Amino acid sequence: MIGTNRLARYGVGVLGLVGLTVALWWAWLGRDTGYQVDPVTGATSGPYQVWQVVGCVLCLAVLATVGRDGTAGVGRGASA
Repeated sequence: MIGTNRLARYGVGVLGLVGLTVALWWAWLGRDTGYQVDPVTGATSGPYQVWQVVGCVLCLAVLATVGRDGTAGVGRGASA
């Protein structure tokens, strides 16, 4: 059985991960709304550049790893 304090810490941790995920998305991708038009072909691309998506994915991977390690054992009967 999960104790109340442990469940509360888990909930705060999940909310923190959600908040950090939204902040990372906003920092890397959320503010970019412009599209790029190639002057020669007229092709439109965007709004994101490859480096923005790669940076966001890498940061989210780090965040997921930290989040997984921080909640390991919660709800699985592991000792505190």
